[in-house]
Amino acid sequence: MVHIPIKKLTEGTREVANLNLDYRVKLNSRDELGDLAESFNEMTSRLKAADESIKSWSAQLEEKVREKTEETQRNPIPFNPHRKNGFPGKAFRNGGSRDQQSSFRNSHLCEAFHPGTSVMNSVVLKP
Repeated sequence: MVHIPIKKLTEGTREVANLNLDYRVKLNSRDELGDLAESFNEMTSRLKAADESIKSWSAQLEEKVREKTEETQRNPIPFNPHRKNGFPGKAFRNGGSRDQQSSFRNSHLCEAFHPGTSVMNSVVLKP
């Protein structure tokens, strides 16, 4: 009677392929097919936990982006079309060097995403 357990496992793979991560193969067998069904169920449980973790992380990331967007809208970086590149600061006055401009951009990016940090204690972003 191998065809019934195989049929149940086949049905289980289709369910999981359709993202039904709550599906469990019900097999009361103490042979290799029972072990396979148990492994299948454990795999499905782990997939569900990973999926929930990814969804939670995604929701947290979306919330942080929303908060930063609102903060930026409340306190935008001043833009002046009469200055080189439109940004304020010594680096952009009188054609500051490329390194000064890069440092200025990096400082603003670091502060925008990690308040209270500077280029010296964050990852330096290359233009």
